[in-house]
Amino acid sequence: MVQGKNEHPLREVYFYTYVPKIHSLYYELLRYPPKGYKYIYEKKITAPLYKVNDFRLLNLAYRKLVKPFINTVVLKDFLYKRLALPKNTSLIHSGGFLVRKKFPWVVDLEHVTSFVGYDLGMFDRRKKKIENLLSSKYCKRILPWTEACKRTITENLNSEGFVDKIDVVPLAVHPRTFRKKFNKAKVKILFVGSANFPQHYYSKGAHIVFEAFKKIMGEYENVELIARTFAPVKIKKEMERLGNVRIYDYILKREELDRLFKESDIFIFPGHQTPGMVLIEAMSYELPIIATDVWATPELVEDGKNGFLIKKSSRVPYYIRGFIPNTESEEFRTAIKRIDNNVVEELVEKLRVLIDNPSLRRKMGRYGRALVEEGRFSIKHRNKQLKRIYDEAIGE
Repeated sequence: MVQGKNEHPLREVYFYTYVPKIHSLYYELLRYPPKGYKYIYEKKITAPLYKVNDFRLLNLAYRKLVKPFINTVVLKDFLYKRLALPKNTSLIHSGGFLVRKKFPWVVDLEHVTSFVGYDLGMFDRRKKKIENLLSSKYCKRILPWTEACKRTITENLNSEGFVDKIDVVPLAVHPRTFRKKFNKAKVKILFVGSANFPQHYYSKGAHIVFEAFKKIMGEYENVELIARTFAPVKIKKEMERLGNVRIYDYILKREELDRLFKESDIFIFPGHQTPGMVLIEAMSYELPIIATDVWATPELVEDGKNGFLIKKSSRVPYYIRGFIPNTESEEFRTAIKRIDNNVVEELVEKLRVLIDNPSLRRKMGRYGRALVEEGRFSIKHRNKQLKRIYDEAIGE
């Protein structure tokens, strides 16, 4: 954007991130900054550094060989504290971790243990330090994505020194410009999980999706399942032999994923955790959603309006103290591998409703799309909040 003679220069916000690759949920933030601002970040880290298969091995090696022995949170804190900021930086926006620099900063987060790499033991050990940093004059705002996230902050920290800094800012995506075309000959069901993290096969509910589809196939000839997910070889072969199943177990180019969203009729996500961005993306493509009623999902899926909520499994220990998701415990990981038939049956029931009612699919899809184009998950709504927050943080 070229600045006119009478226009003020864009103020620069430096974006901090832990990982060697900026997570895709931040793409929309970095591409669509609030008016008067631009983001500065290391562009080289937005490109994948590894091939998918190599990344799976790297992830496994990290979890088995590095994480148990090296405190990566402390290491990263040490490195980022010494990171030199670009000369014209007005503010730091941190993607999920605490900033130790004596410089104005804001931080967004999924839930309170995001500050320490989702390590509860580390959270307990560093709790006082977290409270001190959030209470410091340099921390200008704490930006939980959801009300559920805010609850984890206020119920697990002494927030007396910073409670007035907490401002819920939902994730957002840009509006789509396509005109939705509805399939008449076939109803396409879409599930988007993780292709490069095998452990997410269970946490995102891929095994539940496959069980439910086996039942649906026996009742309907005109349904197709499209799944972007890692799947064990045996399961993948079994599902693909059924016919009317497409499994993409690798990372898709954005245009390929865009095509899958556009051609689908129903989006399902019977996962055991709240997804970061995929439900909002599904809304933007005018898809009705079926998702598990767990943690912050009810804030995204309004039961009966833009989709349906199904009850979470009674066998899974979803939370630990103060509403913190229990996703990092071995107890949780073991429990989610066992298929709860009650969850499967409710997913099948809701699928039947949407398959049999194309007008309901369209009504729910339109409602969800409106939430993205003009409502609380719109870039417009988010940027209005962020502009106010940034202006106040830098004293404008």
